[in-house]
Amino acid sequence: MSARAVAEAEAAGANGVVVSFADEGARSVVEACMALSMEVIAVVADEAQLDAAVAAGCTIVAVRGGDDKDFSAGVALKEKA
Repeated sequence: MSARAVAEAEAAGANGVVVSFADEGARSVVEACMALSMEVIAVVADEAQLDAAVAAGCTIVAVRGGDDKDFSAGVALKEKA
């Protein structure tokens, strides 16, 4: 996703976007959303991505990954958030 895609989504009536912090351009997408007062749901898979999402100003975080049977990695990230 790009800043342009964010603007197009907003023009089409979107109130927010889902941003994967596995993508290199995630921070610029978050900045574009914030400039348009759009909500951001940050998707993270590890602690480094969580730190990047929080540093970018994200307040809604979805944790992806971990053990699909007990979600142990996801629980550890949730406790940090």
